[in-house]
Parts: sequence; C-alpha cells; structure tokens
Amino acid sequence: FDVDSKTGSLTSAKRLNREEICPFDEICKLKVDIGVYIKQSSGIDNLVKIIVVSVFLTDINDNTPKFKDSRLTLEVPESVPVGHVLLLSGADDPDIGSNAIQSYRMIPDIGMFELQVIKNLDGSSDLGIEVKRRLDRETMDNFNLKIIAQDGGNPPKSGSVDVEIVVLDNNDNKPQFLNTPFGFTIPEDFPVGKTIVKLAAVDPDLENNGKLVYSFSTRASDKVKQYLGINNQSGDIFPIKKLDYESDPILEFLVDVRDQGNPPKSSQASVKINITDVNDNAPQLKVNLPPASKSISEDAVMGSFVAHVSVFDSDSGPNGEITCETEDDRFSLLLFSDFAYIFKILLQKPLDYEEAKNVTVNVSCKDKGDPPLSNSTSFTFNVGDENDNAPVFARQEYRVAFTENNSIGDEIVELKATDKDSGINAKIFYDLVNLTNIVSVDKNNGKLKAEIVFDREVKSEYNFLVKASDSGNPILSTTANVVVIIMDQNDHPPLFTTKHFKFVILENQQPGTYVDRLNATDADNNKNPTFLFSFAPDSVVNDFSIDPYTGFIKTKIVLNREKQGEYEFRVFVTDKEKSTYVDDAVVTITVLDDNDHAPTITYPNEYNKTVFCPYDSPAGTILLTVEAYDQDTHDNAKISYSINKGNDKNLFMINEESGQILIRRTIQASEAETYPLVVGAHDNGGKSQ
Repeated sequence: FDVDSKTGSLTSAKRLNREEICPFDEICKLKVDIGVYIKQSSGIDNLVKIIVVSVFLTDINDNTPKFKDSRLTLEVPESVPVGHVLLLSGADDPDIGSNAIQSYRMIPDIGMFELQVIKNLDGSSDLGIEVKRRLDRETMDNFNLKIIAQDGGNPPKSGSVDVEIVVLDNNDNKPQFLNTPFGFTIPEDFPVGKTIVKLAAVDPDLENNGKLVYSFSTRASDKVKQYLGINNQSGDIFPIKKLDYESDPILEFLVDVRDQGNPPKSSQASVKINITDVNDNAPQLKVNLPPASKSISEDAVMGSFVAHVSVFDSDSGPNGEITCETEDDRFSLLLFSDFAYIFKILLQKPLDYEEAKNVTVNVSCKDKGDPPLSNSTSFTFNVGDENDNAPVFARQEYRVAFTENNSIGDEIVELKATDKDSGINAKIFYDLVNLTNIVSVDKNNGKLKAEIVFDREVKSEYNFLVKASDSGNPILSTTANVVVIIMDQNDHPPLFTTKHFKFVILENQQPGTYVDRLNATDADNNKNPTFLFSFAPDSVVNDFSIDPYTGFIKTKIVLNREKQGEYEFRVFVTDKEKSTYVDDAVVTITVLDDNDHAPTITYPNEYNKTVFCPYDSPAGTILLTVEAYDQDTHDNAKISYSINKGNDKNLFMINEESGQILIRRTIQASEAETYPLVVGAHDNGGKSQ
C-alpha cells in the first residue's frame, strides 16, 4: 500500500489479487501500520503515533472453473456390476463464496451413467460416474461425455472436460459358425492342397477373446484325418492326399471353433463332403497261360487257343466299361463271359519259328470315361520248330586267297552255314562235291584244308562245291561255290617308276600345300602295294614332308623363290614286309616365281633427281634414263615406265621399255620453268605391281 504524507490517504500500490495474497482464507484481512510524524525546526521528523489499519480484501468472480485435463479416457470392463463408480478429480476455482464452483452436470444424459459429486473437507470436490445399466461392449464399446463445472458469480463462469469411457472386452460370447451345416460335393480328383471349404465363424469379442482357432472334433475319424487337413487359422479344409471315391465316397465329420479367451469358449458344426467318381482308374489286366500254351508249334492251325485275359476296372458307370484289342494281326480277342471282362486270345495267322523263336503279344484295354484311361500288358510264348528250312551258307561263293608253298593240312578257310531251325533240325554236316583229292573238309566244323602243296606258277585258281546238310527228317541241304586263289610270295623289291622325279610348285603357298606324289611298283603284288616312302638318310629336308603310305609330298613352310629357287634330295621306297627290299630316286622341286615384288626405282632418287636443259633444246633430246629393278623373274621382272604426273603441257615423253625421258617438242621461252614429274615403273606379271 501507499499513504499520502500530507493527507494521510491510504491507496493500493498495485493491483490486488486475493487468490495470490490469501488463497485459502475465507476472510482476507490485511494489517497496515501507519506512522504519524511531527516535522521539527531542526529538520528531524519525530514519531508521535502509530495507527494500525485493517484492510479486508473481498473476492470478485475473476476465475473460471478449470479441470486439470481437457480430455480424459476412462476404461471399464464390460463385466462390472451396475452401481460401479468411476472416479475422477473435480474442477478447481480459486474464487470463494458464491464465486466458487456451485454445481456440476454431465451431458448428454443417455441413462447409462449418473454423475456424483463428492465434497472434500478442504472444499474441493471429486467426481464419480456411476454405472446405471449393464455394459455390453459388443453393443457399444465407448461413450463420449462432457462434464461441466459452473460457479455462482454474476454472470456465472464454467469449465468442462471431455470424458471418453472405453468399455473393455470380456470373453462373454462363444464363437458361432455361419451357414451350418456344411455340405459339399467334389470330384475324387480334387487337387491336393486346394481349399474345399473355408469355414466361417464369428465371435464379437476382441483380441484373444475373439481370436478363433479351427480344428477337427476329437471324435473325427482317422479316415477323415487321413484324407483331409484343416488350417487352424483360416478354417480352410483341403485334401492332404488324393481322394478315392472307390474306397471312401462320403466323408462326414464335426469341426470345432474355439476362441483364445481364458477360459476359452467353443462351438461345433457338422461337415459332409460327398466325393463323386472320376475316371481315375485304368483297367487292370491279368494274363493266364495254360501249360500247353507255353509253346505253340509253328504249324498250329488257325483259331488255336493261346491264352485268356481277365480285365477289371474299379471305376463305376461308363468309367468302368472296357474294350480291349491287340495290334498284332496274328491274334484276335474274343469276349466269352457275360458277367466279367474275360477274353480268349486266338491264333489268326501262321507262326514262323525262323522269324521269331518266341512271340510277345501286347493286349491293350481302355474304359469309356471322358477322357478314357487305358492300360496294357504283354505275355510271351515259345514257337515250336519244324524242319522247314535248309541250311544256308554265309555266302553263295567264297573267294579265298591262299599262299603258295604251303604245308599239307594247312587250313584254307572255315566255311560256315546256318539253319534257322533248331535242335536236330539245325545240326549241320559238311562234305565236298568234287576235287576231293585237292582239298578236304571237316564234316562237323566246315574247315577246308589243303591236301597238296600249291604252286601259283602251275595253277593260280581252283573251283569246287561244298555241301551243307541238316539232320532233320527229311534231310535238307544246300551248296556253296569255293574259289581258292593261289597267292604269290614276296620275292620282288619295290621299284620307283623313275629314278629322277621333277616337280614344280608356285612360291608363297600355305604350309601343307600338295606338291606331287612319288610312284612305285612291286612285281609281287601290284594290286595292293605294301611299301613305305621316306627321305634317304643322307638327305636333310626341312621344308617338305612325305606321307609314308601315299608318297604325297607337301610343303612344310611358305616357299620363297627369291631365297631358294630349287630343292634336290634323295628318297627311298621300302617293302613294308621285307625291309631289305629298298629302291631310291632323286627328287628335284623347282619353285616357280609368284609376282610378289614391285619394281624399285634406283634413279632418279632423293639425292639425284634434278635435270637441267636449255629451253631451246630440240625435240628428241634425251634428258635422263629412269633406272629400276625387280627381284621376280620373266614377265614378273619385265619393267615398263610411264610419266604419271606433271606433264600437263605434254612437253615430255618416256620410252616405256628403256625408261628414257625425251623432249617431245621445242620448248618456248615462255615455257621455261621447273617441271616436277612423277614417273612410274610397273612389272608385266599376272598381278602387275
């Protein structure tokens, strides 16, 4: 406070706030001591009295009721009983008396809750929200309310807080299947792993209380669990193995759905799956061969019984109706039962032991499904032999080479005959028809032996017949012609056809280029020479090779005539069977020129290329002679000359053969100047350079 020293007026020194000065007092009393002084002549003030002043500070409504939070969230389980109270703090208003909070109210009034005001000793209030009706989260899971606090000022002031009441879930609902009972029809070839049905169940509870797990009932049969699986999360039911209409046409069972509450709640539903037949079974075939049918003679008559086939298909309807056939036209199928698919197999065409000693018969059957399924089987029986084939030699004529000067008893050749029959019908004996004093034959193995010493110079060829007979009844036989050619012994050396071979080859060919071949003869056996070609040991030849069998001479390098224009060396031919038989010859190879060098101009050159002549020199005056050379030969080295450039005024000419450059006409004084001429030299080869 301030006091006027002259008038004694007491005034406030600043704005007074009762809530700050005495916030908790009903009566706000302030004590002020005022001193009274007498001013003396000496200038010193003298205190004569102290006045105690009491100032009562009254309240004005300058504060609004205020909650601690502008928004509150309260959670309450849906299972709380009616009358349960949710507590929260009241609003605060520093004002007092009628300016303090006078009332609370809650909006909207939905009848589910009632607001309670709880007065505290210190004058503050707590609030309670009482549950008036049973809560059901599945019906309403939250409520949004507003609580308003109002003071008694004039005009009144108010504050509010928004309250959200969240109803927490209790496991008070059990799962319920939708669209029960479940019934489905699927084919037996329904894919493994594909969903047959997706079970649908609902549980209005939340989180684990509403989290569902599907399973087969504990009473579901092992047969159901053998064929079906269930996804416990999604409720998908699916085959875990191939379904089989023939063994299990109906699968009927119970399924459970259980929530994850504590304790859990569950429900059951029945499922019936009808499985329809599809054509998934091929016919099954069984062949029955009677003992007598294990071997059938090749002369068996048409219509003879061979075997019978039993066929079964486990499918139903058209899927189980069967037709059978055999692709072998030597046999036919005959259905001979009205109650089962049993077929006779009958012989329709003659058998031939020589063509096949045993026969495999294929029988195929198919049902009438869509698409049809088929199966096949085969059986084999032996064909009995009859003596209906004569022996046959491997060849009608044997031409045999036999060397002269042999020993008596030497084997000439082994004759071989075969008989398509078997057993005794195929046992063969051999004998000679003629020349029995020249050769002999072993009757059991057909080995032909010499009975004389042959001399090619006396007779070079012998012809005779050999007979082969079987042991059947009747005996069947055949003959073969034998020609024995007497061969000369090796008593002559090989000889070159010339003692001096002369070959030519063009230079610059790739290595391996064929040059020519060496030729030799042998008086012993000119039709099939048995000699080898080689370089003579005293000839060192690095640039050529000889094929030892053919006598072909080939290059080993790229030849260069300018380096070496001719090669000469000795060669041998040797009898391969008798190495002491040798002949020799000389080989000369001339390398022909390939135009592989361009002419080189030696004059004029960079050191001497200027010629002076008076401008009045007469026509025909020789100025100089162009000189050039070429490393090639013949036309490849013959050079022709020309002026290629600089003779625009046609003042000069050149002799193509000699290279002389001459004045063509008299040169005028006005034409006296320097003329740079370009001259050329080219050869006359096939590819001129």
